Amino acid sequence: MQASEARYRELVENSQDLICTHDLEGNLLFVNQAAAIIFGYSSEALAQMNLRDLLPPKLRPLADVYLTEIRTQGCAAGVMQVRTAGGETRYLDYRNSLQQKGSTEPVAYSVARDITARIQAEAAMRVSQAQVTGIIAAAMDAIITTDAEQRIVIFNPAAEAMFGCSQTEACGQPLDRFIPARFRASHRLHIQRFAQTGVSARKIGQFGPVYGLRADGVEFPIEASISKIHVAGQDLFTVILRDVSAREQAAQALRRQLDTLHSLYQITALISQTEAVTEVYTVVLDSLHSVLIADRSAIVLLDAAGVARFGPGGLSTRIAAPLPAISPGRSMTLRPNPS
Repeated sequence: MQASEARYRELVENSQDLICTHDLEGNLLFVNQAAAIIFGYSSEALAQMNLRDLLPPKLRPLADVYLTEIRTQGCAAGVMQVRTAGGETRYLDYRNSLQQKGSTEPVAYSVARDITARIQAEAAMRVSQAQVTGIIAAAMDAIITTDAEQRIVIFNPAAEAMFGCSQTEACGQPLDRFIPARFRASHRLHIQRFAQTGVSARKIGQFGPVYGLRADGVEFPIEASISKIHVAGQDLFTVILRDVSAREQAAQALRRQLDTLHSLYQITALISQTEAVTEVYTVVLDSLHSVLIADRSAIVLLDAAGVARFGPGGLSTRIAAPLPAISPGRSMTLRPNPS
């Protein structure tokens, strides 16, 4: 019995868990070395204290709730917030049971584990998740996350606006829904190859233009980048998209302006090199026709008598033939000759 008790005491004292006993009033009767280290008091000092002394002042009324539970149920378990001698807050996951031997007063035996690090990590994770959620929600670019099967799990407000589809409707749907049909096979192949590489992020569209498909069936040019992470045993792919329609339109407008300037340069060069009117107005007409992207074009010439007539140009004979002369300043409507 003495040897057994010695082994028991050795196990209790060397345990990394907090082990203590207390009476039904909350008075501590015994604490092991781990408890003394956590609380910052000596074992002797703790043995003279009450459970309430180890709780933050605002939580001390909860000690009565706990003691009632241990009296009536014979056991209690949960997470307890305690305060150390230095004023630090820590969290203990405890499992207590009430035992009575012979005629002695019942005693609560308690085993607790310090889970402060886990609680703090969970709190930090919740803050981080809230920050990420806020960033995704406020992002001006569309952000879409899919699982390994390319089914949508995140669809932010910018994506809703870009594709004209609500998050509720999009989540669970295949990403193919928002890709033009002619690009779907190559996109799936691209994702499969990307998943097999050790690369964590990549720009999409290095080998050709990329287009999105709105809910109303309209295609539009986009810029996109993709990244992957491994969470809970599965790969998640996040695509960040930007609608570049306005930029493409601006680029087209700039190209047209450059074409206009080039045409004007050609016209100026030609005028400076020739005196033949027919050569000049033919080149001018061709250049303006191209720059303005007109369906039809023609030049009207004034003869010596001041009569305006169509000169050679882009009008068909069926349109120009019925109008041998035009008075300057007169508006007109051109119609093909039925004959």
